[in-house]
Amino acid sequence: MPRTHNILIIDDDPALLAALPEMLTFNLDRVEVEVIACPIEAVQRVQGAAYDVILCDLAMPRLNGIAVLQQLRISSPHTRCILMTGHWDKEIRTKAQQAGAFACVPKPIERNTFLDTIRRALATDIGAGLKDPTAVPDSSVSTS
Repeated sequence: MPRTHNILIIDDDPALLAALPEMLTFNLDRVEVEVIACPIEAVQRVQGAAYDVILCDLAMPRLNGIAVLQQLRISSPHTRCILMTGHWDKEIRTKAQQAGAFACVPKPIERNTFLDTIRRALATDIGAGLKDPTAVPDSSVSTS
């Protein structure tokens, strides 16, 4: 029997924290979704848990998504991390790559693209680095 995939969503937007779990559990097979609004709490929780995919907002108070990702890569190096942002540019893409993001997806979230990115993350061999150039607006930057 296939195993259940664990997904953690880190975002300070209550509306997104309410909507995304419903979207994921309705559209993806065998997923359990947890949500956390506080990035500092999220970093602490990941130290004692096993997540397959972590979805993390880039712009959050107290600790931004890049800093969260850098800390998560230490405590959970095999977890695929996907950054979500409404503030996209090449500098952010470069920082995401350097921090080991699997992908970056723009906000507002386009449902089909978002779900496809998560499906690829769940199906991809474990490893650090931006692995999904289709999930970023500017794919002209090298992902190797």
